[in-house]
Amino acid sequence: MDQWDQELRERARSEPFPLPKGYAQRLRATLANLPEGGERRRRPRFRAAALAAAAALAVFLVLPNVSPTVAYAMEDVPVLGAIVRVITLRNYDQEDETRSLHVQIPELQGAGEAGEAINEEVSAYVDALLAAFETGCEAGGVRALDVRYAVVTDAQDWFTLRVDATLAAGSSEEISRFYHIDKRSGARVQLSDLFPEGADYVAALSDEVRSQMTARAEAGEDFFPEAFDAIDANQNFYWGADGALVLVFDECAIASGSMGMPEFSIPASMVEALQNG
Repeated sequence: MDQWDQELRERARSEPFPLPKGYAQRLRATLANLPEGGERRRRPRFRAAALAAAAALAVFLVLPNVSPTVAYAMEDVPVLGAIVRVITLRNYDQEDETRSLHVQIPELQGAGEAGEAINEEVSAYVDALLAAFETGCEAGGVRALDVRYAVVTDAQDWFTLRVDATLAAGSSEEISRFYHIDKRSGARVQLSDLFPEGADYVAALSDEVRSQMTARAEAGEDFFPEAFDAIDANQNFYWGADGALVLVFDECAIASGSMGMPEFSIPASMVEALQNG
C-alpha cells in the first residue's frame, strides 16, 4: 500500500461517512439500464462487469462528496481528478462468434446544466446506436459496435469531450461527436456560438475546407471536392494545440472510407478575423 492510499484510507476512517443524498437512486438507475429478458440471462459476465462498474461508481461518488478532506486531497491528484470529472456510467462489453459489442457511455460530473444537457444528449445518441446495432444484427447486417470516449481538452477555461463510434458489418463506418463547455460562462458551446450573429462563417470556413481538400486531392488523397457543398452550421470541431480550429468530418462524408474521419485545420488568424467581424 503506497503513501497516498494509506492516507486516503486513514482520512476516510476518521470522518463521518453517510451516503450522499440521491446515491441509492443513482445506483438503482444504473442497474435498471441493464438489458432485460433473455439477453440479460445469457450474459452473466456482462452483468458482473456492470455490477463492478456500479461499485466503482459508488467509490468515486461517495468519497469526494462526503469527506471535505478527501475531496481536497483528490483535487491535488491529476489522475483522480480526471476520473471524478468524467465517469463511465454504463459499460457494455461482450463478444461471441457472430457479433461484438464494446460500448462506454460517459457522464460528466460537476459541469452544471451544460453537463446535464450533454449527458442526456450522449445517452440518447448511444442508445440510438445500440438500437441500430440490435436491428442490424436481427436483419443479418451489423455485426459490431464500438463506442469509446476521450477528454480532448480540460483546460482552465474550456472542456471538450469526444465520443467515437464504429458500426461494422461487411465494412465499417466511423462517427465522432464533440461536446464543449465554456468554463468561464458554464455554457454548452457549438460551432455557431463561436461567431457573432450575422457572421457568414459557414461560407468562409467552407471555402477554406474546399481549398484544402482540393490541394490534398491533387496530392493524391482520395477526397471528393466536387461533392462538397458546405460545412454544417454546427460542424464537429475541437481546438488544436496551436490554437487552430479543427473541423472534423464523418467517414465517407467527403472522402473515401480509406481516409477515415478527415480533419481540416483552420488557422487561428482566420477564426479571429471572423469573430471580430
